[in-house]
Amino acid sequence: MTFQFHPYAVALIVSALTALITSLIILRRDIPGSAALGGVLLSTFIWSGAYAMNWSLIGLDDKVFWMKIMYFGALGVPTLFLIFTLEITHHEDWLTARNFVLLSIQPFVMIVMIWSNTRLVFDRIDLRFIGGLAVLHMERGLGFWVNTYYSYGVTLLAFFILVAGSLRANPFFKRQYLIILVGSMIPFAA
Repeated sequence: MTFQFHPYAVALIVSALTALITSLIILRRDIPGSAALGGVLLSTFIWSGAYAMNWSLIGLDDKVFWMKIMYFGALGVPTLFLIFTLEITHHEDWLTARNFVLLSIQPFVMIVMIWSNTRLVFDRIDLRFIGGLAVLHMERGLGFWVNTYYSYGVTLLAFFILVAGSLRANPFFKRQYLIILVGSMIPFAA
């Protein structure tokens, strides 16, 4: 493995470490939503950390490996965020074994596709040098777009549940739901 210094990697490492530390603090709490939020943050740690490695390495095989690791985190965030939202808005009755299985199908299929044949997700992957830095260039394929639409759909459903929950909630919970909604929309919009 040959490394390169890339400024994006620094920001991603800081993000990963912040998510890890925050998740460890949250997972010590025993309140509704803490396990799911801890899972979101651990997934974010994996996603950001693997993405930092992707930017830091030069070889194509190394970059592709860390891109595959990155998907373990990226695929967990939307589903865990929906579970977190259902728990804090008091919709635990929606969290049945059947619904957990249904929510797990798409991320599981994507992981299998990414690790078995990346051409199912990306039409082409190659290495380009931009400004003297090795950059992974990917042409997105059908699997990528299916995952993107699924992830956005699950996240938008969580946003809708937060808005609906805030309309029915007392002022204390309404404020919490709106803070979570606004805080969650910032990375979603980026």
